[in-house]
Amino acid sequence: MGRRQKTRLNAVGVHNILRLKRADRKRIRDEFGVVLESTVQELNGEVMMDMEERLPKAKQVMSSRSFGTRVTELEELKQAIAYHAGIACARMRSKPNVACAHDGAHINADAIKCLRQMDCWRGQ
Repeated sequence: MGRRQKTRLNAVGVHNILRLKRADRKRIRDEFGVVLESTVQELNGEVMMDMEERLPKAKQVMSSRSFGTRVTELEELKQAIAYHAGIACARMRSKPNVACAHDGAHINADAIKCLRQMDCWRGQ
């Protein structure tokens, strides 16, 4: 909850979660909108959105890594790609009836520049 919304809630006497839970839903909806009204309903035990039913099926499986420093060794990059490819494969195996249409690795421009400096880039 943001500062402004907290200030507005405090102005109408809502200073903590218990008071929000006990607040009049219609007033909350009128003054703050349907999202906060849904929050009040959930605080009172009403399921507003079943997460399992609402989540779309994943269309891709990813595993990524951001390096804290510039990668200057090809072996380090190879190990990272192999490690994350292994994680992605394990995720794919855990999903029934999923076919692999494309597999690959994406390396950002800074990594390609570094590979060129190491004289091991064979891409375009």
